[in-house]
Amino acid sequence: MVIETNEQYPKKVAITCWGEKVDEIQSLTPGTTVKVAINIESREYNERWYTDIKAWKIETQTGQPSDNTNTASFNSINEEAPADTVFTSDETEGDLPF
Repeated sequence: MVIETNEQYPKKVAITCWGEKVDEIQSLTPGTTVKVAINIESREYNERWYTDIKAWKIETQTGQPSDNTNTASFNSINEEAPADTVFTSDETEGDLPF
């Protein structure tokens, strides 16, 4: 699945799901606000590094998220988030993304 973070400078993140999580994400519609618990793991193969981001818990969020929650909007791989999606941030205004 691909999610877009709720930050001042939103980022798209591809997350791997398996097993029953696949059924969970298939029931979601693009633009749904979700909270995803993940494991991040990197490994080296042929002198190159690969990183996996795997979801182990997916919660749909009801209502408008507050400024201090780490939520994201679910997007299918082939669709963009609706234009009226509102993103919130716990970052200070004017911060650069790097």
